[in-house]
Amino acid sequence: MAVALKKRVPKFSLTRQTKGGLRKVDVKFSDQKQTVILFFPLAFTPGCTEEMCQVSTDLKIYEKLDAKIYGISVDSPYSQYAWANKCKLKIPLLSDFNKKVSKLFGTLQAKFKGFEGVARRSAFVIDSSGVLVYRWIGDKDCMKQPPFKEIKSALEKSKSTPTTKKTTAKPAAKTTKAKAKTATKSKAVAKPKTKAAAKPKAKKAATPKKTSKVKKPVAKKRLKSTKKKR
Repeated sequence: MAVALKKRVPKFSLTRQTKGGLRKVDVKFSDQKQTVILFFPLAFTPGCTEEMCQVSTDLKIYEKLDAKIYGISVDSPYSQYAWANKCKLKIPLLSDFNKKVSKLFGTLQAKFKGFEGVARRSAFVIDSSGVLVYRWIGDKDCMKQPPFKEIKSALEKSKSTPTTKKTTAKPAAKTTKAKAKTATKSKAVAKPKTKAAAKPKAKKAATPKKTSKVKKPVAKKRLKSTKKKR
């Protein structure tokens, strides 16, 4: 099943050729940046060259929208690297040679100009929380260029109303409720202490009565002694 709109996109890893050799690239969607994924059929073709050159020209616009861009095809990383150097492409090109990611996004088509298993020209926008917010898949001939205006507007909308703000607001409410509960518990614990402190005061007030009873027998003895003297 291909990734659906308003659903989370699973992370994946693909290979990229650099000056230092082959490098594994982990594509994640949890670094507070939006992601644009552009699938294209084959390197060195006129339509794909036009597309990647246009994106490279507008790269600063995408950076202002907090977006990172990846170009993905089923070409080998070596052919992608040679093509990028010739056309001076500025975006990273990832090789989906095993065609797993193309199947994940539902862009793999059976035949394209006599070639089997080539990715159809398509575009996907994933917000900073990893949710697919925009999807465009071209025709089978891959003659049309992606609607770049729609892609940029989708990035602007996602940037102004990210899903992360909605999710982070809920734990704050829970913490305030927890504080209120602890405050009521502390008040309930304080009440038994005032009752226990009042009891010793009543016992101290009763002690003078015992001392008055002891003094009375002493007075009787003095009277008896005075009678004998008389």
